Amino acid sequence: MSKFNWDDIPPLFKGKEKKLLKRPSFWDTLVQTDQDYIMWRSESVYRGYFIQMTDNGLLGWTLTFDPKQSTKNRKATMCDLCKFVHGGGSPGTHFFSVHNRDRTRSVSFLACADLKCIDRCGETSVNSMRETLSREQKIARLHASVCDKLDQLRAFSTQA
Repeated sequence: MSKFNWDDIPPLFKGKEKKLLKRPSFWDTLVQTDQDYIMWRSESVYRGYFIQMTDNGLLGWTLTFDPKQSTKNRKATMCDLCKFVHGGGSPGTHFFSVHNRDRTRSVSFLACADLKCIDRCGETSVNSMRETLSREQKIARLHASVCDKLDQLRAFSTQA
């Protein structure tokens, strides 16, 4: 049984954010996790979502990105979460941003464009930096990076 139920997700968002929120076709696969968070990119709009389970219930953030500011023209970019290096010529990463309510401030980070960082933890291609870390160690590093980012987002969300 998953700790994430779709019916609990839409109430985390308001207005336009709630209107644009759609249940992803891969929801059943997405929630098969033992982690206290899930993240996914919307299949139709330029948004991603971060949901975290806390002792006080669920917290949710909308991640926005501008496709015009794609990183595809750069030689190489590294995801801040999974540390996977995406080669140049493809939009492998995006700058995702979380804005405050009046959109005067934001927190941004570079992440895999599809937000499927967990899939890259088993990579052994040249883009995985030929690390000596095992898949389990890469997953642990990913979860630590995500937890650090979630701590940053929680702190940002509570600032006046």
